[in-house]
Amino acid sequence: MKVTVTEWDGRPEVAETQWAALAKHVASEGSDFVLLPEFAFSAWLPAEKPPANAQDHSLAWNDAVIAHKEGLAARADGLGVPIALTAPAIARDGRRVNRGGWHLSGCGFQAIHDKYHLPEEPGFWEEAWYDRGDEQFRPGRFEIGATPARKISMSAGFMICSELWFFNHARSYAAHATDLILSPRATGAGSLDRWLAGGRCAAIVGGAYNLSSNRTHLGETGPDLGGMGWVIDPDGEVLATTSADTPYVTVEIDVMQARAAKTTYPRYVK
Repeated sequence: MKVTVTEWDGRPEVAETQWAALAKHVASEGSDFVLLPEFAFSAWLPAEKPPANAQDHSLAWNDAVIAHKEGLAARADGLGVPIALTAPAIARDGRRVNRGGWHLSGCGFQAIHDKYHLPEEPGFWEEAWYDRGDEQFRPGRFEIGATPARKISMSAGFMICSELWFFNHARSYAAHATDLILSPRATGAGSLDRWLAGGRCAAIVGGAYNLSSNRTHLGETGPDLGGMGWVIDPDGEVLATTSADTPYVTVEIDVMQARAAKTTYPRYVK
């Protein structure tokens, strides 16, 4: 199967141009699956603290929720492959959450995991903007492949951005026979080497491919989000990374490698 990772400028003013470029890449590469970063269809809200007025806070959050629903509805089916990302959402109990899931053509968005580990510092005021989800790190399943003969059932789970550093969740994913660990990010340009190291460790501990896509934009008031998506194999080998010159990268992976990795060191050690 072929997977595509990205570095992505989520500002609304560049959405149409960027989406057209991604669609062209997916079609030319024959991709089966696309991963987008955190909040792909809106500005990075946690760049600044939320409005002090509770009503303004709710309005800003609700606008981002609507932008993601409309963005997926207008564009995702046209891509023709499953698309994973995180989006602002409102839980059934009214909490604001950063929700990871995937859009399947003709089926809409399937929620899998709400971000649990939240940073709180300049440029990343996530605890102030939204609530942590339940500590549930369980994979979901979806099918990829354009024809019945090529259909593959995949198991994938989320470790969203800061969650990448909590390797106990990668260990849990190994126990649940997870094929892909998905890590949508919004991380700064100055720490990309550390994040890549975290992705390699998560892949090794989980015995799974780690896919990550990151936001990118040199903001005047917000953080310098650094791009660099990646595909890492279950033994921690970096198969590909994106760059400013190559913002979309597609890699062919072998899901059987992830399944076999669960029986090898260090995954088999109890």
